[in-house]
Amino acid sequence: MSDRKQFRDLASPERAREVISSLDLSVGVERVHLDQADGRVLADRIDARLDVPGFDRAKVDGYAVRARDTFGASETDPVGVSCVGDVHAGSEPAVSIGDGECAEISTGAPVPPGADAS
Repeated sequence: MSDRKQFRDLASPERAREVISSLDLSVGVERVHLDQADGRVLADRIDARLDVPGFDRAKVDGYAVRARDTFGASETDPVGVSCVGDVHAGSEPAVSIGDGECAEISTGAPVPPGADAS
């Protein structure tokens, strides 16, 4: 005989549904100060009144480009662009992106004028 425990007292599917249906699963709403909100779940959507940061920024290190300059590009058929500078997080872009140009960009840096992709 095995020492393994087995479940023996199983409820029928009908009884299981009856038990689940009898549970009060309603969620109450409680208002708390923001300092007390840690670990809680929002009862409704909250939208920020203003964008923070208030600019488009790079999500990863890479290059800021005009998306239209990269249409049709692939690993086997790349498109060449000229790098006109770089933009680092915490600084204002000193370059703008024109046709066929790019700028090296750091994570969190503002996307320079003219670029619409990074």
